[in-house]
Amino acid sequence: MNKKRIIRLISLLGAIVFLSACGSGSPGKRPQLNTDFSKQDAAFSFSPIPSETLSLSEAGAAAVRTAVTQIQPEYTYEEMYQLEEVKKRLDFDARVENHPFSALNQSGKLDAAHLTALVKENNNRFLATKPFGYKPVEEDYLSELCDFIVFVVDAMVQKYPDIDWPRVYCNLGNLKILYDTGMLSYAQVSQDMILSISKNNTSIVLNMKGEDGFSRVLTHEIIHIIQIGCVCENIENCGRRAGIAVYWDDFTLNTTDWTWMVEGSAERQMCSLTGGEAVSYQYKMDYLCSLTMSVLLRDSVKADTMETLCFYDDPQLLFDAFGCENEAQRDELLNMIITLQVLQMQPKSFHLAYTEATGIDLLADEEAMNRFSYSLKPAICITLAKEFYENLIPFLQNNQLTVNDLFFLINLFEGHLNQHLNYTNESKAEINRPFMTAYTAMRAALFVALEEGHPGMDIGALYAQYSIVSDGERLLNAELDILPAEKRDFLAERAGWQFELSGLGIKVPQ
Repeated sequence: MNKKRIIRLISLLGAIVFLSACGSGSPGKRPQLNTDFSKQDAAFSFSPIPSETLSLSEAGAAAVRTAVTQIQPEYTYEEMYQLEEVKKRLDFDARVENHPFSALNQSGKLDAAHLTALVKENNNRFLATKPFGYKPVEEDYLSELCDFIVFVVDAMVQKYPDIDWPRVYCNLGNLKILYDTGMLSYAQVSQDMILSISKNNTSIVLNMKGEDGFSRVLTHEIIHIIQIGCVCENIENCGRRAGIAVYWDDFTLNTTDWTWMVEGSAERQMCSLTGGEAVSYQYKMDYLCSLTMSVLLRDSVKADTMETLCFYDDPQLLFDAFGCENEAQRDELLNMIITLQVLQMQPKSFHLAYTEATGIDLLADEEAMNRFSYSLKPAICITLAKEFYENLIPFLQNNQLTVNDLFFLINLFEGHLNQHLNYTNESKAEINRPFMTAYTAMRAALFVALEEGHPGMDIGALYAQYSIVSDGERLLNAELDILPAEKRDFLAERAGWQFELSGLGIKVPQ
């Protein structure tokens, strides 16, 4: 399967609505499906230039830790987030003793023919209510779609056997697959388990993305089916749930509704399954990967931990991934996650609250909206950097890390931060000044501590000269064989992403 970029459009229609924006085939034909989920070869591999092994003393580690922990990012709108209410709302119970629906056949298997029959019955029952804007899908196409759904779900069962699969099979047992005759942008799945496919608009983009385009779109939507809470969950006032992201009917601000994470996670999982790239939800994916970068050195964290959080109903998994040990750390993490929601999804509820608090209507003032959005980023990046260095300290103490290994990790992480922040003009540089001050203080503290253990070594000068690529353009100047293969693969993949986006080797200025 050749790598192809996917363009996706996003729309929030009052429920969790997940839209897709590409198809395949030729105009007038319905999208074709492709079940070739073969992996792509990695664009980069590790090939280190020999360098000295580093060590970090207990005193040095303590000094760096002090420098990191004393930095507190300023989340300007924290009071509007209602953190105490958020923490109370995160304590929900999604357990279901008995599910009224199941897509499994009498043998307890997920079978395409059985699923097709169930969906057809669900379609007929739903269409009998004469809903506006929906039309039945042709029987042979319905069979194709159900076969593809089974293919993807079976692959995910093998990958994540500990997901609450009875909940997913309940969703599939309640599934409807219909054409949408309105202005739907190509495909979506809703909380009430209607997988809609555009009857009118898909042909517009059928030639845009090649034969595997729609299969990637559909894979993303199937991931949402795995994320979404089933209809029989008895959570009072819960309007919708996708993993740990919850929308409440009686919570006006809904700062627990982390749809940026839901969308970014689904697209990352799609990329993982198909081996392909994605442009849709790119910024959400980038921030999700930055979260992963910040915690990757923790032994308990896997390379896909961040994108799996929305498969489960336990918010503690998020706190555990970031090693939160006290209320202040949990509050800072929640501030970051909520700020990312405000930045990425621009929820109307928050904008209304902002207008009420400040008198500024962001939706009516594009320049004010841009300034507001830029102002959110420094605190996010400071929290990410704090987490990165807090995890780097014990990693350095407990492992034999070379100079180039350390520089690679720092350089790649800084490249991620540089994608979020903008230094292209004086006003944006001024907005980002709090981040620059905080970040350079953390990095300088680490370099000073290392120099104390290695007299005569100018770590800062060596880092300025460090090249993240080795002898060849696609060879990374690090070894990191102390990391599991899946983490090294993640780092190599991130290097490829950064190379294609802006080139490798961009460092935060000293």
